[in-house]
Amino acid sequence: MEIKVYPIVEIDPNLRRKSDLTDLIYKIWEKEEEVKNEIENNRALAETFEQWQSVIDIEKEIIKDQKSIFQYQQKFYNQQKQIVIVTLTKPISVEDLEKITSPPLPITISTTKQSSSSRKKSKQLPIGDIIDGEKSSNGELIEKLHISIGDFCPDQIIDSISNTGKIETDLQKEESEIEKRRKALREIRYGDSENPELSQVIVNPSDVKLIEPILIRQFFNQQLDESQKKAVCKALATEEIFLIQGPPGTGKTSVITEIIRQIIKQYPNDKILISSQSNVAVDNVLTRISGVESQEIKCIRIGIEEKIEENAKQF
Repeated sequence: MEIKVYPIVEIDPNLRRKSDLTDLIYKIWEKEEEVKNEIENNRALAETFEQWQSVIDIEKEIIKDQKSIFQYQQKFYNQQKQIVIVTLTKPISVEDLEKITSPPLPITISTTKQSSSSRKKSKQLPIGDIIDGEKSSNGELIEKLHISIGDFCPDQIIDSISNTGKIETDLQKEESEIEKRRKALREIRYGDSENPELSQVIVNPSDVKLIEPILIRQFFNQQLDESQKKAVCKALATEEIFLIQGPPGTGKTSVITEIIRQIIKQYPNDKILISSQSNVAVDNVLTRISGVESQEIKCIRIGIEEKIEENAKQF
C-alpha cells in the first residue's frame, strides 16, 4: 500500500501556522494494515475450523448410518464357541450384515431381570460384537446373527438374555468421543481453551516465535542422544505448544519422561496431565516414572481398568 501526501497542511494562511501530520497519517495506515491482517486471520481461522467441523459431521453421519435395530424371536448360547446366536424376526440383506460386521460393531441385547417387587424388568445391556450371520434356506437373506461375547461378559448377563427381544448397535462410545472432539474444537476456536492463543498457533504456525532452548546442566537419563536432549530443552522453554514427531522406537517416551522429571525437579508441586489415544503409551510413561527412586512422584491412572496394562494398575 502506497500513500502519497504532502505532509505540511496549512491551517490558516492569516495565522502563518503549519502543522506536520506525517506521524498521524502513518498511524492511520498502520491501523488499517492491522485491521486487514486481523480480517485475513479470522477468515483463515474460520476456514480451517470449518474444515475440521465438516470431518466431525461426516463421522457423525457414518455413525448414524451404522445405527441398527433388529428384532429376534429366538436365542441360543454356544458356550464352547462363546457366541450367542439369535434368529431374526425379519431377515436382513447381505448388505445390511456387512454394514454391522465390517468392522464388527458392539451391540446391546434385551435382558430380563427379576426386581425386588417380583416384577420382571427389561433392559438393553452390552454383550459383544456381531461377527457373522447365517443365510436362510433360499440363500438370499440373513436369518441368524452370531454375537461374539468373549470372556468379558458376566454369566449373569448371559443368563438374563431374553428369549425374544431386540439387539441394537451400541455406538455410545463413538458418539461420546465425537462430542468431546466437537466441544474441544469449539473451545479452541473461540479462545475458551486453557491456552486462548492456541487457535492462532494452529492457523498461523509460521507466526510462532522461535524457541530459545533452556540450558539443562544435568539430564536424569544419561542415554539421551543430542536430538533428544535438544527436544527436552526446547519443550521446557516453550510457552504455547511444542510438537515432537518421530516414528516408533526413536525415544519419544524417553523424552517425555525426561521432561516430566525436569519439571518436577524445578516445580515439585506442579500437576502434569499425560494423555494419549493409546493406553499403552500412558502406561509406559507412568511405569518409567514410578521406577525412579531419587524422586517422589505421585501418579494417578484414570481409565477403563480392562484396558490398563497390568504393571500400571498400581496407580
